Amino acid sequence: MLPVMFRGLFVICFLLALSVLPSHAGTMTMEDYDRAVELEPEKAEAHCNRGDAYADLENLQQAIKNYDKAIELDPKLAAAYNGRGNAYRSFGDHKRAINDYDKAIVIDPKYAVALNNRGVAYAKLRNYLLAVADFNKAIELDSKYAMAFNNRGVAYARLGKHQQALDDFNKAIALDPKLGLAHNNRGTAYYRLGNHQQALKGWKVAVKLWRKSGHEDYFKLQGLSW
Repeated sequence: MLPVMFRGLFVICFLLALSVLPSHAGTMTMEDYDRAVELEPEKAEAHCNRGDAYADLENLQQAIKNYDKAIELDPKLAAAYNGRGNAYRSFGDHKRAINDYDKAIVIDPKYAVALNNRGVAYAKLRNYLLAVADFNKAIELDSKYAMAFNNRGVAYARLGKHQQALDDFNKAIALDPKLGLAHNNRGTAYYRLGNHQQALKGWKVAVKLWRKSGHEDYFKLQGLSW
């Protein structure tokens, strides 16, 4: 167990995360996306981009409506299936999310982000072997994909393979030192392996990164507490 002075600081958990396209919130407003759709209403990408913007704002119903329209206009737009899959997963509808990720991957078999996201959905359904297979493929396609290493580490941990999990968290951090999830997960892996001092270091770094990035409240909801 952790020393008494540290008990209660953290809920010990492993955290998975989707990978999404970078947010454009800093450079575009919803009015900009609306205008883009007005100018080119038959352009699927415009609706898909507006769907991403709504997803950034956590307005998932509107995001799905826009992804639906994008898919109606271009049934081969892989990004729209991936985005809609993310929205369904946020609603907890992991099976429906997987169906959309499947379609995105059929359209673009080298779509590493969709493979990672499908792996997350499989992991949420506790199908860790399928999750690992998807993370493996995502990493094969993009060897610098830090989030896929993090997520594979979580799947390994759920399978009881804590040393393999730790190796993946180390790799994720080497690729992206500011990835708070990986620092949290490395701390938890160290804890499971009995190295409580290193566990505490990992958690402290995660908290510092999340507070700096403004994600503190979000990760409290995911189970981490301080």
